[in-house]
Amino acid sequence: MTQTKKRLHEPDMVDSLWMYVLLGLAIVVAVIFGAGFFFGMVVCNG
Repeated sequence: MTQTKKRLHEPDMVDSLWMYVLLGLAIVVAVIFGAGFFFGMVVCNG
């Protein structure tokens, strides 16, 4: 019984880790797209 309980608790930590990883990736992608869009506007205007 103790083994199953331990295994049930592990996925929770993994899920929270994946949430932080996905959030970080989303922020990085948003920053990259924002910078690309900004530079694209500058190049088009220039």
